[in-house]
Amino acid sequence: MLIEKEIKVILEQKNKEDNTPLHLALTYRHKEVSEFLFNQNKQVLCRPNTEEKSPLYIAVEAGYLDLVKGMMKYLSISDDLDQMMTGKSILHAAIKTRNKEILELLLSYRLRVLALVVENGMTPLSYAASIGYLDGVRYILNSEEFIFCTYIRDPKGLSPIHMASKKGHIHIIQQFLLRFPDSMELLDRRGQNILHIAAMNGKANAVSHMLKVPELENLINGRDKKGSTPLHLATAKVHPKVVSILTWDKRVGLELMNKRSMTALDIVENYKGSVPSFQQRLTWQALRYANVPRTPCSKSQSSKT
Repeated sequence: MLIEKEIKVILEQKNKEDNTPLHLALTYRHKEVSEFLFNQNKQVLCRPNTEEKSPLYIAVEAGYLDLVKGMMKYLSISDDLDQMMTGKSILHAAIKTRNKEILELLLSYRLRVLALVVENGMTPLSYAASIGYLDGVRYILNSEEFIFCTYIRDPKGLSPIHMASKKGHIHIIQQFLLRFPDSMELLDRRGQNILHIAAMNGKANAVSHMLKVPELENLINGRDKKGSTPLHLATAKVHPKVVSILTWDKRVGLELMNKRSMTALDIVENYKGSVPSFQQRLTWQALRYANVPRTPCSKSQSSKT
C-alpha cells in the first residue's frame, strides 16, 4: 500500500514547467509510456502546465485516438467532464491538427460548454473557419448541439463567417450560406458585412465570388457605421485588384460618399506624403479608369490631376 502511495506521489510531481511525467511522455511522443502512465494515474489528465496544456490536450495534439478515447471515457465515467474547460481547448487542438477522427470523437460527447472555450480570441468554429478547415466546420455545424456557435462573435465582433471572409476562404463562406442563409446579414462591431471584410482585407477571389451570388446583392453597396461601402474600404486599405473588381461591377455605386463626404477617389487622393506608393497609384488608376467621381468642390480636385 505504501509503495502505491509513493508511486502516485511521483506520478503527480511537477517540474518547473508544471509538467507531470504524463505531460513529458506525451510531449516527446512516447505513446506506450504515455498509456502506461495514464493507466497508473488518471487524475492528472486535465491538469494544465505553464503553457496551459493538459495531458488530454497534448494527446489530442499528438493524434493518439485510442488514448484520447480512454481519457474521455474515464472523464465521462468519473463525471469530471467539466475539467476539460481548464487550460487550452482540446477542440482547438483537434482542429489545428485537422484530425477528423478525434474531432468527431470529442463532438460526440455533445458538450456545449466545449464550444464556448475561447483561445486567441476565437471559439473552435471561428478557428476552423479562419484556417479554412472545411471538414471541421461541417462537423461542428452538423451537430445540432453546436449550431448556436454560428452566431457567437469574438472580442472584435467577428462571427465565424466573418473570419472565413477575412481569410478569403470561399468554400467556408459557401458552407455557412448554404446552412445558415441569414448569416450573410451578420455585422461586426463596425457594422461591416462579409463583403466589407473581404474587400478590406484584399481577398479578391472572395470578393469576386460574392459578387456572383444573387442573394448577396444587398451587400454590394452596404454601409458600415462610418458610411463606408466595400469600395471605400478596399480603396482605403489600398487593394487595387479588389478595387478593380468592384468598379467593373455596374451595381457598385461609384459616386457614393461616406460620412466624411468622400468618394473612393477622394480617399485615395487623400494620401499622406509627397510621393504615393505603387499600390496607391494602381488603386488611383483603377478608380480613374472606372470614372469614379470626386466629391464636388473636394480639396483633391484642385490639387490632383
